[in-house]
Amino acid sequence: MVVLRLNAGGSIQQVNGSPFPYESESIAIAGKYVIAGNYYSIAGYAVDPATGALTKTSSDVQGGQVAANNEFVYAGNDNAIYAYQLVNGALQPISGEPFAVETGQICECAMPAYGSLQIVQGYLFYGDNADHAGFSAYASKIQSDGSLVPHRIDAGNGGAGSVVVAPNGKFVYDIDSSAYALKLSDFDASTGTTQYVGLTTSPESGVIDPSSTFLFTLAASGMGIDTYHINPQDGTLTKISTVAQEYQTSPQAVDPGGKYLLSLDQPTANTYAIGVWSIDVSSGELTRVGSYALGSYSDSFQPHGLVVGVFQ
Repeated sequence: MVVLRLNAGGSIQQVNGSPFPYESESIAIAGKYVIAGNYYSIAGYAVDPATGALTKTSSDVQGGQVAANNEFVYAGNDNAIYAYQLVNGALQPISGEPFAVETGQICECAMPAYGSLQIVQGYLFYGDNADHAGFSAYASKIQSDGSLVPHRIDAGNGGAGSVVVAPNGKFVYDIDSSAYALKLSDFDASTGTTQYVGLTTSPESGVIDPSSTFLFTLAASGMGIDTYHINPQDGTLTKISTVAQEYQTSPQAVDPGGKYLLSLDQPTANTYAIGVWSIDVSSGELTRVGSYALGSYSDSFQPHGLVVGVFQ
């Protein structure tokens, strides 16, 4: 696991001891802890806020794609979402887990789409892909004990990792692959239901800033970033700008303060870097402020994404 410090000016530096000898195919931030692992197992790690060093705090438990908050951790794989309570860095199974990925038509091959698990406003959102049951998007209400009450919010055309939820919990976007566009739905957190609004102008999913004002997506050419403004009333998207790149770049995360967008770049076919972009909080315009080389592809180093957290 590579651990880096994002400094106030947008520069990046590797912390002492990084990379740490822990698997991190999937990562989530859980308060002052990092939850990381692979398809088979995950564990909790305390983060030293001064140095960024990691200390393992839990035993290995059943893994998968991970989402977490200060209280609960969820890991999804084949037809199952494993649920844990986070207690002083330990992962304690929640009664009733694992929870089925599908309600209605059960498909043993159903699994949460890569990168789609996210906790927003008391719900666990995810998209699932199943060979026999198609694509569905879900919002599962997180109960006080961490158990889940699932509700299907969309069924139809979709794509892996296509579900993106605004941090304010008001809008859900997922891909309609037949129309090459994002579908927009209003979300009602009081009932856990959605109301379909229509297709947006964006053909790609991406990441949304903490204020739920801007959506950053891969440019249609695959060689840049498109920025969209999110209408706070109805969630419709208006394209603001495109920043072009000479190589592939993919928006991955916005820092919790909403100041920087981080992208995963491929300067060459086999090398990776992190791009750092400052965000104009008024206009959403992006300005590239730096880049941090990650190194070359290998059997042990295959970057999939980035997560950003603040640890105190």
